[in-house]
Amino acid sequence: MSKLEGNPLQYVVDTTTSLQALMRIVRQKTERKDADIERLEKEARRDIIEGIQAMEVLVEQIQNLSKQSVDEQQQEMDVLIGENIILQKKIETSKKEIELLQKEVRNYQEEKTHNNEEYEKKIEDLEERIKEKNIEINDLQNEIFSVLQKHSSVLSTNEDNDTNIMILKVQLKKKENEIEECSKQIDKLKSENEKLKTDAEVNSQTNDVMWMTIMKGRNENNSLKNKIDELLKGVVGSSETDIFEGFVQRGELDQIKRWTEMKSFKKICNIEGDGDQNSWSCVKGLKNVLCIKVTQIGSVFGYFHSKEHPAVTTWNIPQTTDIVFSLRNLFNRPPIIIKQNIQNKLVENKPADVCVPIITEEIDSPCLCSLIFVGEK
Repeated sequence: MSKLEGNPLQYVVDTTTSLQALMRIVRQKTERKDADIERLEKEARRDIIEGIQAMEVLVEQIQNLSKQSVDEQQQEMDVLIGENIILQKKIETSKKEIELLQKEVRNYQEEKTHNNEEYEKKIEDLEERIKEKNIEINDLQNEIFSVLQKHSSVLSTNEDNDTNIMILKVQLKKKENEIEECSKQIDKLKSENEKLKTDAEVNSQTNDVMWMTIMKGRNENNSLKNKIDELLKGVVGSSETDIFEGFVQRGELDQIKRWTEMKSFKKICNIEGDGDQNSWSCVKGLKNVLCIKVTQIGSVFGYFHSKEHPAVTTWNIPQTTDIVFSLRNLFNRPPIIIKQNIQNKLVENKPADVCVPIITEEIDSPCLCSLIFVGEK
C-alpha cells in the first residue's frame, strides 16, 4: 500500500518526526561520519517531499467536503482546522531547526576553510623543505664529484677517500629519502584538502535543498489554510471546540467530558513551551482543572485535577491528579487513560505494554504549548 493512502495527516506527523530526529542528531553530534549524514539528509528530504504530497491529497479531501452533509462537513472541518494549526506550529519549529542547521553548516565551512589554510601552509613549508633538500643534494653531489676529481689517481689505494665518498653517498641517499617522504606528505595533504573542499560544497548544496523543501512545505500549508478559510465561509456558527484552538477535536472533547464528568470547560490561559512560575500561577488553588499539553511533534496529552491544584512552575503533573490521558501519540493509539488515581496515588494504567510507551513519550517530548481550562458540572 502506498504511504499516502490511509490518513495523510498522520503521515505528515510521521514526516515531521523524521525531520525532528535528524535535527536532534545534528545537534548532538559535532563529529559525524559523512556517509551517515548523507543518508539521514536523503531520508529527511524524501520524507518531507512525501509529506508535501500527503498535504496535496489532504487538499483534495477538503474539496470533496462539498459533497457531504452539513454535519459531516462540520466534523471534518474541525479536524482539518486542528491539523492545520498543528502543521503551522510544526513548520515554524522546523524552520528554527533549519536555521540552526544552517548556522552549523556555516561554522563547519569556516572550520574547513581554516583547516584548508593550515594545510596549504603545511604544503608550502614542505615544498620549501624540498627545495632545501635539493640544494643539499646538489651540494653533496658537487662535493662527491670534487673528491673524485682531486683523488682520481689514488682511489684504489686511499682508504680515507673511499671512506669520505661512502659517507657522502650515504648522506646523499638520506637526503633523497627525506625528499621522497616530503613529497608523499604533500600528496596526502593535497588529497585531504580536496576532500574537505568537496565536503563543504556538498553540505552547502544539501542545506540549500532542505531549506527550499521547507519553504515549499510552508507555501503548501498556506495554500491549505486559504482553502480551509474559503470553506469556513459557508459554515454557520462556532464550535464548542474553538477554545481548544484545534488541538482537541469534537469526539476527543466528548471523551474528556465522560472521563471527567464535566459538562463544559472554560479557558483560563495559554502557556508557550514549558512555561515558568508566572505563567503557571494561574492554576494555583483552582478546582476541576484540565491541562492539555501539545508536543513539538503534534502529540496531545492532558490531565484532570478535581481538587485544589497545587502551585507548579512548569508542566508537572501533580501526584493528586485524577487521571492522565493521551489523545494523540506516536503509536497511533486512540484516546486512552494512561494513569489514574487509586487510593490517593497516581499509578500507571493497564495494559502496561500499551500505556508505558505512551507515558514515556509524554515525559520525554518537548512541550510546544499548554492550554489550561476549568471544568463546569
